[in-house]
Amino acid sequence: MSTDDADRYERYWSEGYTPGGRRQRDQASPGTGSIKDQKLSGETGIVYTRETIYDEFGRRIGNNDYTDHGRQATHSIPHHHTRDPVTGERDGPFPGLHPHTP
Repeated sequence: MSTDDADRYERYWSEGYTPGGRRQRDQASPGTGSIKDQKLSGETGIVYTRETIYDEFGRRIGNNDYTDHGRQATHSIPHHHTRDPVTGERDGPFPGLHPHTP
C-alpha cells in the first residue's frame, strides 16, 4: 500500500459514525474511485460488503451493495444506488453494479 493510500484509509476510518451508526462516506480524496468496507445489516444481522463510488472530485455518487438485505423481491445481488453529490438524494436499488464502478 502506498503512503497516499495509507493516509486516505486512515482518514476514512477515523471519520467516525453518525448517531444512526452510519459511517460518513460522503467525501474522499479526489481521484478515489471507490472504497469497500463491511457493514452490519440492522435488518438481517448479517455482515455484508458495500462499495462507495466517488466521482473525480471525491464526492460520493452511489454505492454497490453485495447483498439483497433479505429483500429478494426488490433487491438483486449485487445492486446499486445512485446519489446526487450536491443534493444527497438517493435512488435505487438498481440491478448490477453502479455504472461508474472502477
